[in-house]
Amino acid sequence: MLRRIKGVTLRERERSTDIRRELEVSDINEKVKEIRMREEGHPANVAMESIVPGRRPRGRAKKRCRDKVEEDMGHFGMRPEKALKRETWRRKTRAADPARRDQQPPPAWPGYKRRFHKAGNVLQTSLVFTSGPSCSYSRRPHAQNNERHVTRIRPEEMPLDDDAGEDDEDETVSGDTPPPTKKVKKAKDQPSRVWKKEDIGHTPLPEYNHPVPDFLLKPYEFFLQMLTMEILEDIVYQTNLYARQKDVSTAFSLDIQDLMVFLGIILYMGVVHIPSLDDYWAVNTRIPQVTDYMSAKRFKQLRSTIHFNNNDYAKASTDRFYKIRPLFTGITKQFLRVKETPHQSVDEVMVAYKGTMAGNLRQYIANKPDKFGYKLFCHASIDGFIHDVQMYQGQTTFSSHPVDLNEEEEEQLLSNRIVIVLAKTIKDPANSAIYADNYFTSIQLVEFLKDKLQCRYVGTARPNRIGNPPLMSRKEMEKTTTPRGKHDYVSCNGVLAMCWKDNKPVTILSFDAGVLPLSKAKRWDKESKKKVDIPCPAVIKENNGKMGGIDKSDMLTHLYKSPMKARPYYLRLFGYILDLCTTNAWILYKRDSKALSEKPMPLKNFRLEISVFARGYKTRPARCLRDTPESFVRPKKGQKSHRPADNLRYDYSKFHCPVFVKQRMTCKYCSTHKEMHRSRWVCKVCQVALCHSETRNCFEEFHIPPASNSPSTSTSSNNE
Repeated sequence: MLRRIKGVTLRERERSTDIRRELEVSDINEKVKEIRMREEGHPANVAMESIVPGRRPRGRAKKRCRDKVEEDMGHFGMRPEKALKRETWRRKTRAADPARRDQQPPPAWPGYKRRFHKAGNVLQTSLVFTSGPSCSYSRRPHAQNNERHVTRIRPEEMPLDDDAGEDDEDETVSGDTPPPTKKVKKAKDQPSRVWKKEDIGHTPLPEYNHPVPDFLLKPYEFFLQMLTMEILEDIVYQTNLYARQKDVSTAFSLDIQDLMVFLGIILYMGVVHIPSLDDYWAVNTRIPQVTDYMSAKRFKQLRSTIHFNNNDYAKASTDRFYKIRPLFTGITKQFLRVKETPHQSVDEVMVAYKGTMAGNLRQYIANKPDKFGYKLFCHASIDGFIHDVQMYQGQTTFSSHPVDLNEEEEEQLLSNRIVIVLAKTIKDPANSAIYADNYFTSIQLVEFLKDKLQCRYVGTARPNRIGNPPLMSRKEMEKTTTPRGKHDYVSCNGVLAMCWKDNKPVTILSFDAGVLPLSKAKRWDKESKKKVDIPCPAVIKENNGKMGGIDKSDMLTHLYKSPMKARPYYLRLFGYILDLCTTNAWILYKRDSKALSEKPMPLKNFRLEISVFARGYKTRPARCLRDTPESFVRPKKGQKSHRPADNLRYDYSKFHCPVFVKQRMTCKYCSTHKEMHRSRWVCKVCQVALCHSETRNCFEEFHIPPASNSPSTSTSSNNE
């Protein structure tokens, strides 16, 4: 009800506490506490408090009414004995309504006086009324079973304490002062606007002309322009650093070749989807394009260890996206180097995430395909190339962005500041126009962009954020007697405010296109059961045709989505970065192809070309003499390998050469029961495994006859 009174919807993200403070309406919970304290402070309730005898049941104690009253007393910073000080009790407990929070307390009840004194170990409280005798209620704190005693005392017989006159004075108690209220910014005087019934006209923006390249680059070259080798080398460094931080003695190591293979596999998985990640390496569903380049264990190890920033400085940072901030900073720096089109669009993007590891970084938007996820604000060209990304994270959203805001810009609404930050990264704002939806648009934003940045703006708006122009009301537009296509418009200082009836009334602000020339729009007519033409202003046609840059990019990134479901919350953003870099690279590839009058390849083939390059990036040594001999029979597990005959072992007429095998086996020459040595080198003639390395060369010693291998023989041969 309060939001309807103020004209604020839930999409504007305005807190209920701010609305109640502005309308001076109390919170219902605070009002209930005030009522409880008012009843608790009544003299009869204070004097006649009773305790029910008996034992409480076992288990967790249920909350009683008295327990709730004690919580309320702690909330207001009160004590039970202060209930007899009526002015103090009222002032402290009547703090629910903001309108009367600073008012003076009402005077004491007429004819009512309060007296209390001690008589031995009995605290006597007297309620004195001028109209008759008073009742004095006494409580003995040390009496058995907490019995209450009621004593009748005449006013003239009642003894008074020396401090009785000080009862009405306030006592300084910690917590008595109400908590400080949040400072509310004073609204500045709204500028007076003179609306006139006239159209606006601006010179059309120049068409976008893409520079003609000398030749068409390869797909992976476009991709490496977005995700550069410097960024990849930084990922390798941070991943190895994180592995050492977890375990100093770890054997994990990552190089640029393994990282490229890892990225190539992820890009391929985005095209070829399988229900489970393990199915890529399973026997029945094995995919050679994945299994031939990396094992499942290595892939999962890289996915769980990959890192983008140093964790040692994470706690000292106010950036809630600290762990992935260098990656976003690096790619947006590359995106901003690409030339923008004159028409830009600003909108929000949802990166799907339903986990709980990110806390309240996960947002919810009902009308998005991915309702749960991270919210990113982007500005893109008309063809879907995203140039800048701003990650929403609450209060630190703007402090984490490289663009700074001055005091005048800080006073703008949240939605206005988002557009201002994104508009400042445009290279030529004077020759650009921004298109946005009603979440961002307001008359203050349009005037700020017009005066400060000389940037044009067109966007649908909410009726309460357009400066109250003299237009047809929404109720009149919604009437059935108002025909579809009806429009009303006014302008002020070159800014157009227009209301147009489509299926529903549409309100729009424009500092670019005007109403004329009118065109026709096709709409379905229920009565005639066919599409009919209705009048459509030029600004509506311009907005519908140039608003969908962000939506186009969002559609392209969802076509082939990288599977990055993992426990670390930032891996979903890493998967989105891979998809976004691929999409932006493809759009840039299309621009070059169009400039060279060549037919571009589809996005799927473009992505697969990048995957093939990345998976083949790791250089492999030559495989000469590294194939297992066809005649070699591997011994079964638990069985000893055969021992070759001496005439075959020492026959130098045969070619005894080492052959590399994939699986290690026990060396036949140097291994003993207590000390085993394994090798991947097998003699091609003897068919046994032998050590063949820098530290141990059993291959040579195994083929020397015993007579020539004796010390005497070797000594005589050396003397000769």
